[in-house]
Amino acid sequence: MRKGFILSGRVGTVIVHLMALLSLFAACQSLRSRSHFTREGFDPMYRYGIDPNKIPDYVTDETFPRAPEGEMGGLAGKDLREKDLSRLSADFLSRQTFDQNTRWPEENKLPRGFSPIAWLARGKDPGLGIKDIHKQGVTGKGVSVAVIDKPIFAGHQEFEGRIVYRRIAPEVKRNSFLHFHGISCASILAGSTCGVAPEATIYYFATPDTARRFYYYSLALDELVKVNESLPPKNKIRIVSISDGISREDRDWPTWESAVKKAEASGVKVLCSTSTALKGFVWGGCRPDKDRGSPSNYDIALYWLDRIQRSQSSEEEKGLLYANIIIPGDFRTTSSNMAEDTYIYWGKGGFSWAIPYVAGLAGLAWEIKPTMKFEEIIEVLKSTKDVNEDGKKVINPRAFIKAVRSSVP
Repeated sequence: MRKGFILSGRVGTVIVHLMALLSLFAACQSLRSRSHFTREGFDPMYRYGIDPNKIPDYVTDETFPRAPEGEMGGLAGKDLREKDLSRLSADFLSRQTFDQNTRWPEENKLPRGFSPIAWLARGKDPGLGIKDIHKQGVTGKGVSVAVIDKPIFAGHQEFEGRIVYRRIAPEVKRNSFLHFHGISCASILAGSTCGVAPEATIYYFATPDTARRFYYYSLALDELVKVNESLPPKNKIRIVSISDGISREDRDWPTWESAVKKAEASGVKVLCSTSTALKGFVWGGCRPDKDRGSPSNYDIALYWLDRIQRSQSSEEEKGLLYANIIIPGDFRTTSSNMAEDTYIYWGKGGFSWAIPYVAGLAGLAWEIKPTMKFEEIIEVLKSTKDVNEDGKKVINPRAFIKAVRSSVP
């Protein structure tokens, strides 16, 4: 995942639990016996991450090997059964990436408080009352949204019966590989259990994973416009989420700029990490051992906290960071390409996870008030923010939806 961001100016009983755990453990064991291949291709993420052979048999937070900067594989699919992780802190493991195929040592060799099965389950919740909003019947139903990203396994259960999948430039060889990034973004936007708008219709445009990605994003936008022209008014795509950003210095900037103008002129909001609409927001998260529904448990992203701790952030940058409104991005569970019912937990997320979250909120708003402009949605999102006990600003989806409802004539 790219570390893209926008900043203002810059930047229960024991038995019950045991039964649930045993059930989930059995499910995970079953999953471990599966191939890492899907019907469409191999997700190369398992090639990366932390090599278990480099983890000491007795490891602490300080001696645990670090993955290269920007690498997202972490402990996903790794076999750690022979390792003693009891000296690690639960907080340290909360920052890692793992999935249902990660093989953990026995319980007495895990840190107290660490529960990979429970954390995988909790991480599906978008947090901040989104699930309560769904219970009220606001789910994005009837709203069409889009994602442009790398190829994914569109047969995942998160999207069953709600996804239209198109490949852009299928002749490009790199289109044969699935990628974690796109399926994560799509499930955060509109996954049935992970998503902000779990009943929205998803149009997914899969683009090759090449250096000229924005050239292909531009082709995808052109294709999106053509698709929209064939749809009845009530079913037209309202927004496209692209978890990436482009510089004006990029050679494909003119093509991209033209495609964006054309898409937005046709009524589609193009939302990416360099969108001015996202200035004043930053990603963050709620640790998996805390209540995800409470804004008081949210902090800015681990990425930024680590920079601050290492004194790599200036006082000005820290001021800007804490002046921004937090959107959930860390400590999330998303769909995985490995099979139709597999999931992956991300300790450190990124602004890539925040962009589809905002797009999902827009989908909820449009279900209530279809005539609402995206710029209004952003303003209401800002005006309904919460300020927690530490002075940090956090989006407040409950208040946001209440405000949208109150604006309906």
